[in-house]
Amino acid sequence: MTTLPAAAESDLDRRLRLAVLLVLLVALTAAVLKIIDYGFVPPDDALRHAATAVGDRPYHEVLLFDEAIPAEDSTPGWHAVLRTVHRATGFDQYALVSLSIVFFFGVFTITPLFLLKRPEAWGVVLMLAIVANPGMAYRLALGRPFLLSATAVMVLVLIWQRLVDDPRSRPALLACVAVAMITTWLHSTWFLVYAAPFAAVVTGHRRAAFAMLGAVTVGVVLGAALTLQPWSHLTYNVLHVFKTMGTTPGHLRVSELQPSYGEASYVVWMAILMLGWATLPELRALTLRHAGVTTALAGWVLAFTANRFWSDIGLPALLALSALLLERVLQARLPARSGTRGVLVAAVAAALFLSITSNLVRRWESSPLPQVIRLADEEVGDEWLPGDGGIVYSTEMRIFYSMYLIWPDARWNYVLGLEQGIMPRADLAVLHDFKETGSWDSLQPWVDALRPEDRIIVSAEGRDLPEWEGTISEELPYRVVVVRRADGQPAEPSAPASDAVAADSAAAAPYADGGTIR
Repeated sequence: MTTLPAAAESDLDRRLRLAVLLVLLVALTAAVLKIIDYGFVPPDDALRHAATAVGDRPYHEVLLFDEAIPAEDSTPGWHAVLRTVHRATGFDQYALVSLSIVFFFGVFTITPLFLLKRPEAWGVVLMLAIVANPGMAYRLALGRPFLLSATAVMVLVLIWQRLVDDPRSRPALLACVAVAMITTWLHSTWFLVYAAPFAAVVTGHRRAAFAMLGAVTVGVVLGAALTLQPWSHLTYNVLHVFKTMGTTPGHLRVSELQPSYGEASYVVWMAILMLGWATLPELRALTLRHAGVTTALAGWVLAFTANRFWSDIGLPALLALSALLLERVLQARLPARSGTRGVLVAAVAAALFLSITSNLVRRWESSPLPQVIRLADEEVGDEWLPGDGGIVYSTEMRIFYSMYLIWPDARWNYVLGLEQGIMPRADLAVLHDFKETGSWDSLQPWVDALRPEDRIIVSAEGRDLPEWEGTISEELPYRVVVVRRADGQPAEPSAPASDAVAADSAAAAPYADGGTIR
C-alpha cells in the first residue's frame, strides 16, 4: 500500500477540516436566515438598540432615571456600530433588528468552529445543548450583546491549554486581548469577561492564569477606549449592576435574573463528562485542573443567586470544555479521513438546521409589536398616543421595547424601560406594589399624576379592564389597554400630593441601594 508523504497528509487534513467548516457554516447560516424569514422579532433589548441607532434622541433621554443612577447610555459601542450601519446602508430599525439576530447568533455558534482541529465536535455539542434545552435556540436568536461575553468565555476556555503549555503564546494572548476588547466595546456587562481568568487562578497554573488575566485587562482597557468615554463606560455599568440588583427582589426580576433551580439536565451532562473522564484513556491527559472546569463550576454555584451566571458564564464554559473532550475522543477513535466522519458531519449539520429552525409552538412567528401596533393607525393613534413631553406609565417592559422600536423619534418618555432598577424610586414602589398585589388600585399614584399628554399602558390579560375615575381607556390586541384622562385635565389626587410622595418614598426605601442589568 502506498503511503502519502506527511506534508501531503497534512495538506489533505487541512482541506478536510475546511470542508467540515464549510458544511457547518452553511447549516448555521441557513438556520439563522430561516429564522429571519419567519418574520421573528425578539421581545427585548435588540429592539431598543435598533431604535436608538435610527432615532434622533439619545437613548438615555428616552427613559426616566432614578436620581441615584447617572442617565447614560450603557452600550455606546454597539449603538455606534448600528448607527454607522444605518447611515451607510439606509437600513431602518426593523432591518437592524434582523442584522443583530444574524450577527450575534453567528458570533456564538460559529466562533468555536475555528478554534478546534475537529470542528464537528462543536457541532455535536451545540446540537446536544439545543436538544437538552429547547429554549437555547430561542435565546441565541435574541440579537443581544450578552452573547459576546458568553462567546468570550468559550474562547478563553478553548485556548486555555495553549497558555498552560506556553504562557507567552502570542496567538493565545492576542485572542484574549481581542475577545476582551470587542466584548467591552460592544457590551455593557464587560466585567463578565473576567470570569474565566479569575476561575483559572485556582487551577494552580499561575503563570497561565496571570498571563490570561493580563491580556484580558489590556483588552478591557482598549475596548473601553473605543467607546470614547472609557471611565464612564467602565464605572457606570458596575454601578448600574449593583444598584439594580439591590432594588428588585429575586422573585420580581426578569426570568434570567431570578435564582436558578440548579439546571438538573446539565448536572446530568456534567456527570456524563466525569464518567467519560474516568473511563476513556484519551481524556486523562486533560486534567480536572482546567479553567473550563472551574469556570463552569463557579457559574453553576453563582447561578443560585441569578441564573445569568449560568447562562452567560457556566454554560458557555461547559460547552467549550465538552467540545475539547469530544474532540479528543474523535481524534482517537474516528479517523479524519474515514467515510464515517463524513456521515457524522452531514447528520450533525442536518440536525442543527432542523432543531434550530423547528417552529415549535410557532416560536419563530412571535412578535411583541402587534400588542401596540394599532396605535399606529391614525384613527386610533391620533387620540391615544402620548403627547409631546408625555410619560408612558407601564408595568410591562415589552411596552417600552415595542413602542420605542415603532416610534424611535417620539417626544415622550418611558417610566419603565430595560430594567426596573433604574426607575425613579417612587415609580419603582408603585410597580413593586402592583406586582405583589396584582391590584389595579396599586397604580392609583400613576392615575393621580396623569396629565393630558401622559398614558398608562397595561396588560389586562386574565382580568377585568381597569376602571379609574376620571379616565377612559382603549383596548388594543392581546388585552393591552391604554388609559388617558377623560377630560384632558389632571385628576384630583386621592390623597395630598406630599403624602403620596412620602408614602411612595417610604415604600421604596428598602430597595434604595442596588439593581440588575439585562
